[in-house]
Amino acid sequence: MENIELFAVEIYGDGCFYPGDVVYGDVYLKTNEELTVREIRIEFYGEAKVSWSEAARKKRLGTRNYTNYEQYLNIAVTVYGKVPGQIGANPVLPSGEHSFPFEVRLPEDNLPSTFEGKHGHVKYWLKIILDRPWKDEIKVVEPFTVTERIDVNQPEFLRPAQIQEDRTMGCLFCVSGPLSVTVKTDRGAYCGGELMTVTVYANNQSKHRILGVELELIKDTVFVASGGKTTFSAETIATFTKAGSKSSNTEEHDFFEMVPFLIPSLTPTMKNCRSIKISYQIKFTLMIRGSVNFCVHLPITIGSIPCQVNTSRRPSRKGSISPSVTLMGFPSTSLEHSDGMTPYHGEAPPAYAESIRGQTRRYDAVYYNKGEELDPINSPQFSANAKKTS
Repeated sequence: MENIELFAVEIYGDGCFYPGDVVYGDVYLKTNEELTVREIRIEFYGEAKVSWSEAARKKRLGTRNYTNYEQYLNIAVTVYGKVPGQIGANPVLPSGEHSFPFEVRLPEDNLPSTFEGKHGHVKYWLKIILDRPWKDEIKVVEPFTVTERIDVNQPEFLRPAQIQEDRTMGCLFCVSGPLSVTVKTDRGAYCGGELMTVTVYANNQSKHRILGVELELIKDTVFVASGGKTTFSAETIATFTKAGSKSSNTEEHDFFEMVPFLIPSLTPTMKNCRSIKISYQIKFTLMIRGSVNFCVHLPITIGSIPCQVNTSRRPSRKGSISPSVTLMGFPSTSLEHSDGMTPYHGEAPPAYAESIRGQTRRYDAVYYNKGEELDPINSPQFSANAKKTS
């Protein structure tokens, strides 16, 4: 008869960590009789893995597979019993409830952020193992999140980002005139929940009318195989478009407006992983009558530590930004909830690590009654007098 009633792990906090943070928690064990244990062990793992397939240029060669792998964590800690290689009698636990506290510091190196993509991932997880003599091991696996430290308060990120491009409209024998576009953001880096202000200046001296404008926030991901082969994916995170004013004509050369744009929760820019690279850009498109659209690309950085400057946060007072203003031909932007309240009142917006997972559950991962997986919310609770074992 199985004498293990419950084997579980709890991670304190929200399950999100920066490099160098200490992971605290408890391993819980409930038995209905004495239990001989060789070891209770907790293992931490972290990895980046990339894999995809492509058809070879020559059909006879079939399909080629590309892979890559990096390991960031491989830590083992014995929380009870004998460490590997130790000799002597195995300890015996009395029946009842037991808890085994643990704390493990993550490496100070700037670990890449947790990520799940089309052709690869960056994952972190811990595994608790109950090792008993002459019996199969019981294992429980629980993922956790690591967020790369990217502080948008650094001086290089607080400076505005800007790009300017010029184009001569028309063809070789039918030149219409020059069009110059400058796109500028108030900062070079942002976190989820912060407002990005885009300033656009268009000097249109051509005969082509600007029909409308489009603003896109694009996430670019590059997967790198071990031999250097790469594959690329682009994802449009958000798009704002609207036709230009009917009253505009070719005599209106200057075009200057400001667009407040709310950054959603996103994986921070990833540079510390050799297998996966994540970057972001703002793509601004002028839709022009009788000519190819004018596109400008401006790189930006998505961080994980919010800006401390109040002007970059969502407004904490009603009316800070008019909810009915249409800026640069884009749809009206409302920063208020239906109840009239503004989120993050008097607080900084949530960082990436704060927005991807909720509060700690009573048990993060559970083995119960011969390995059945239970809903952690409905899992049985330990009593307050559980035996604390170190």
